[in-house]
Amino acid sequence: KFNDMNGDSLTTGDPTLNGWTIQLWKGEVLVATAVTSGNGNYSFGNLSPGSYGITEVVQQGWVRTAPQGGVHFATLSSGLNVTGKDFANFNLVSIGGMKFNDYDGDSVKDVNENGLPDWRILLQKDGIPFDTAITDVNGNYSFTELFAGEYNICEEGVQGWYQTKPSVPCYTVTTMSGVNITDKDFGNFQYGSVAGYKFFDHDSGGDFDSQFDDFLDSLRVVLIGTHTQPETVLTDANGQFLFEQVPADDYIVQEVPRALWRQTYPALGASYSLTMMSGLDTSGFVFGNFYMPDTGKYRTFMRTDYYKAASAKPKGKTQIKKPNAGNIRDSVFLNRGFGWDSPIDSGYLRVGIRRYDSTDCYGWFFFPYDSVREKTQRKRGYHAPSVSKYQFAKPWKKEPKTNYFRWTGEINTSSQFANAVNHLAFELLTLKTNVAASDLGHTPVGLGDLVFDRLSGADTIFNNMTIRQIMAKCDTALTMGLIHCPAPALPDTVIPIGRLIVMDSVITRLNRDFWKALDSRKFTDSISTSPLRFKGGVALYKVSYLKRDYTKVSALTRFVPTVVQSAIPYEYLLEQNYPNPFNPRTVIRYQLSVTSTVTLKIFDLLGREVQSIADNEIMDEGEYEMEFDATHLASGVYFYRLVANGIEDNSNAFVDVKKMLLVK
Repeated sequence: KFNDMNGDSLTTGDPTLNGWTIQLWKGEVLVATAVTSGNGNYSFGNLSPGSYGITEVVQQGWVRTAPQGGVHFATLSSGLNVTGKDFANFNLVSIGGMKFNDYDGDSVKDVNENGLPDWRILLQKDGIPFDTAITDVNGNYSFTELFAGEYNICEEGVQGWYQTKPSVPCYTVTTMSGVNITDKDFGNFQYGSVAGYKFFDHDSGGDFDSQFDDFLDSLRVVLIGTHTQPETVLTDANGQFLFEQVPADDYIVQEVPRALWRQTYPALGASYSLTMMSGLDTSGFVFGNFYMPDTGKYRTFMRTDYYKAASAKPKGKTQIKKPNAGNIRDSVFLNRGFGWDSPIDSGYLRVGIRRYDSTDCYGWFFFPYDSVREKTQRKRGYHAPSVSKYQFAKPWKKEPKTNYFRWTGEINTSSQFANAVNHLAFELLTLKTNVAASDLGHTPVGLGDLVFDRLSGADTIFNNMTIRQIMAKCDTALTMGLIHCPAPALPDTVIPIGRLIVMDSVITRLNRDFWKALDSRKFTDSISTSPLRFKGGVALYKVSYLKRDYTKVSALTRFVPTVVQSAIPYEYLLEQNYPNPFNPRTVIRYQLSVTSTVTLKIFDLLGREVQSIADNEIMDEGEYEMEFDATHLASGVYFYRLVANGIEDNSNAFVDVKKMLLVK
């Protein structure tokens, strides 16, 4: 009786088995039994001639491998001994192990690493699926009653985990009779995550102030592992960043430096260190950043500053000794520095919005350049024309004696803003001058492009608007705020008084928060007087509700007026384009003696219209320059025609045509 170790039915080299019962049959009659002993031998003696069958009693957990069919047959005659009726058996085996959470990802099961229940383990025999097992509450699994053969033991993967043990996808084993396999363990590591956010540290204090600081998007953060390739992600719209499916390793979390930005938290540009453990979802990695140009300063002047007379040049000197806000005011007006984002104003000052459709209901102030000839001198200056029915349908009682509203005798009406001369108009006029001074470079540039941003309060209606956009909102309010028109001309419209109060408050703060008194003794505030330039007064980061649009490091592109210091034209005029010939751009200049509807179009030699520069647009009296871009046109002769008709007097009509040459 042999223990068939490899289950091949051959007994050479296999050990013998004692204690097994062998049966001798004659026909269907059990003649005798024997138990193997010694070297697994058995024998039956004193048998009479005849035919016999020899079988074994198979013990539990074993299978017979020889003889085939399970029976030896023997025919005895007188004096004949029969040998070699051997039996071979294979003791069925088991394969088992444990599925554990490899917390540190080192492929070794440590004492504190628990088993993982309910994972599926797959068994293949000779490359063919054979059986499956589910790990128990302790993570153990077992395949039992396995016959001889080569087996593969694999795990069924689970999303979010990766296998750390074994180092190959599956174990491969060859079973031997009676030899159970118990050490085929699987280690798994659950991917972790690393999360945090980046914030705009407006005051560079190194901590997040929920009232004033906000979040930074589209900035890079990098995760660097000792044995893992670096990974980079971008912060989202809320400043959040997230690294997912992070394997076991030691890591450094750091931000990718960006030009013009300085890390304020962690201090001194430090990074974070962490060791990723199985299933660890980390958060709270915070980076604070300060925009370096925000240390730059801006300067504004208040309305009373602009009342002052401009400082004159000392006799015999070429430069102003002590320039003041009056010099800023005069330079802005004379250089047509207003409304660079509104070309139709030609750089002149406007308060309110233009509404020519019903001048009985709407009004606005426009300050064009005026020239009055006298006997011995020529005076130039800006003036505000009378408006019989200004916004809110209240009459304009007096014209201002200067460029800035000084009149304080407001009319008592249903709204404190129900007339033209009010505090909001005062402050808006002042803010427009401050923005124009910044645009011209008299004070630090960029004031008009700062973005309003408040966490709470009524003034959050202006969030994400630039100062220019806020001024435009106020212009609309002044013209459209409270209108009473004779029926059935237009319906009454009202902007709530609360909204107007908020506008007034915001505009007033914008004028004051960058204000700083000029040094009247040493006068170190000016950088130069030719050209006129002042230093900033207050750093941007100190004005918590304003921020720079950090996605636009360079200045915005705006309409740039040509400086023209001449009188309001007394006649219509269309000038020759310059340059001429041109390629591909040229400038067309014209002047209007009165407010007119203007049409300016380009035609080819066959009289076909090729481009419309202005189509029935209302323009105030003054000089205009329009650029014509002929990039899309072929070389040749073209004509431009100006048609202008006076708004108030149709007899003021003008038509002129000129020729120009495009050479490419």
